Amino acid sequence: MSYETATVKPEGNFLATHPYWAGLLLGAATVPVFILLPKPLAQQWGALLLAMIGGAYVGFAARDGRRSANIIELGGGLAFGVVGLAGLQFNPLLIAGGYVAHGFWDLFHHRHGPYADTPHWYIPFCVVYDWIVGAFLLLWWG
Repeated sequence: MSYETATVKPEGNFLATHPYWAGLLLGAATVPVFILLPKPLAQQWGALLLAMIGGAYVGFAARDGRRSANIIELGGGLAFGVVGLAGLQFNPLLIAGGYVAHGFWDLFHHRHGPYADTPHWYIPFCVVYDWIVGAFLLLWWG
């Protein structure tokens, strides 16, 4: 997609111009949601959110169109969904660890290679968000 055809131009998009701050703000806004929910519901919310975050790259892979990207990202998305379910079944710290692990998954997504081509701002945004939520949940549920 070129900037000429993009619906949201990067210069007017806070995520694109300040991905670290956006991740910090959204992470900080997510923490109170966990605190306000009863613990079983917070765990379910955390597992669902982890699966959705893991699935974001599936969308990027679909847009990318390469078979290798689709296979890798689908596998990653399914893996984070399984981690969320395992956390609900066995130990919620698996969910917290899943967020931390997803931050590392983000770091492996460079602009080239077999991974899906992602917007330049998404990786730093998601790393910061994942690690804020993961660190909070590790401390809160640990």
